[in-house]
Amino acid sequence: MSHWDYRIIYHGETIEPWYGVHEVYYSDKERIVAYSEDPISVTSEDGIEGINWHLEKMRKAMKKSILSANELSKHFAKTKDYPNNEDDFKD
Repeated sequence: MSHWDYRIIYHGETIEPWYGVHEVYYSDKERIVAYSEDPISVTSEDGIEGINWHLEKMRKAMKKSILSANELSKHFAKTKDYPNNEDDFKD
């Protein structure tokens, strides 16, 4: 089943390199098929509980390897996964 999570992505190909927390989308085959263009901001219609939910998912992202925007772009350029392969998102 396709899913998403938060991941830290390094943007090192800019004048001032930076890191951001992005939504990353995976196929049923656990391949990264897309990620949010902009880093996420934490907002919630569910009050503090909703914000805590997002922050906990971000804390989990801190334990995973950091992704490189440059490497992701190279990968997507070589595959049919960019911006995503909609077949990967079918249930």
